[in-house]
Amino acid sequence: MSGTCRLKPLWMAQKAVKVIRKERKVYQKYKDATHPAYCQAQKKAKVQLKKAKKEFEKKLAKISRRTENLSLRMHEPRARPKSKTDH
Repeated sequence: MSGTCRLKPLWMAQKAVKVIRKERKVYQKYKDATHPAYCQAQKKAKVQLKKAKKEFEKKLAKISRRTENLSLRMHEPRARPKSKTDH
């Protein structure tokens, strides 16, 4: 994978990236952290980031639960059918 770089963290949703991009554009336009438009964009970005992290954690927990169940099933003793041999 030489030459490739990840543009966003693995946990970040595309919607969160879009909101952050907008927040940066608004800041570049006004160059003032106390401007109402920037404050609103910042609040939306914060909410989207928290939501993206929460969703990622949910997915991760669901996957780990599924793999844990599979590994537990592999290790439990199986009921083997009795072989029918006629002597």
